[in-house]
Amino acid sequence: MMSEKQQLLIRTAIQLISEEGVGVATAKIARTAGVSNGTLFNYFATKQILFETVYLHINKEMAQEILVQADKQTSLKHFLLAVWMSFAAWCARNPVEIEALNTLKSSQLLGDSVTDEGEKVWAKIFVMLEQGISDGVIINAPARLITTSLEGLIHSVAAYASQQNLPELHYEKLTRRSFDIFWKGITL
Repeated sequence: MMSEKQQLLIRTAIQLISEEGVGVATAKIARTAGVSNGTLFNYFATKQILFETVYLHINKEMAQEILVQADKQTSLKHFLLAVWMSFAAWCARNPVEIEALNTLKSSQLLGDSVTDEGEKVWAKIFVMLEQGISDGVIINAPARLITTSLEGLIHSVAAYASQQNLPELHYEKLTRRSFDIFWKGITL
């Protein structure tokens, strides 16, 4: 269990990574959180460890919320639809976290073991996709390629909705329609 200061440092790092990127100084993260730089390093020995912790924290929080609805579904289509709708809603509610996560993922600062650990929280999706491939329901493609396509399309829909300033109801309809496009693209 994380202390309040650790949680504060993580929340502050998320905000600043989303605003300034991975070049943000640890001194600024500490100062913004209202602690000394030494205190930050008592909790996170290096900037790398802080950023890896932020990455894993966002992944775990996102997965917990998104997979709760999907776990209630039995068919692959309904499971992926639940993931799709929950992920789109989570992205709309958490733009700062998404920006920080995407910044960290594209930074090449995260080691393979950390990205592998981050993907473990999504294991249920990979299992369902592999089963769908095995059952001949969806195309035979790497599950990671399918999830990357899913993620990319949802980000595109969110960006489009933001640019068009769509109300929530229209965003939900657009999200559902984009799932139909995705589903047609992966099914046989």
